[in-house]
Amino acid sequence: MLILAANVIALRFGISEGTIGLTIVAVGTGLPELTACIIASLKRHYDMVIGNIIGSNIFNILGILGGTLLFGNIPVSDELMQSGIIIMLFATMIFSALFYAAAKIHRFLGFFLLSTYLGYLVFLFQ
Repeated sequence: MLILAANVIALRFGISEGTIGLTIVAVGTGLPELTACIIASLKRHYDMVIGNIIGSNIFNILGILGGTLLFGNIPVSDELMQSGIIIMLFATMIFSALFYAAAKIHRFLGFFLLSTYLGYLVFLFQ
């Protein structure tokens, strides 16, 4: 249902499917992970939070993409190469550097990361 609704939104508003995938579908599939991270954080299971984030990204890239490719090739558009994959690599580098350098992660970092994501959304919809 999520994919069908995202497709309707894309067609109705003239937004590319790639942009919808990078926004609505991504947020929709990430909400269960966000919920798990919030609950783990409230219960002070901080390693579970970081493990969920890293594990989810590894599984999405290797497991989901690998499994999908078993059923056929996926052409990658220039739009996704420019606004998706490059930003994903940049975000991974920021994540790695911040978490490697930080002895403790603070709320300021949360505001920074959320602000960066909002900036990314603005960039996508320009």
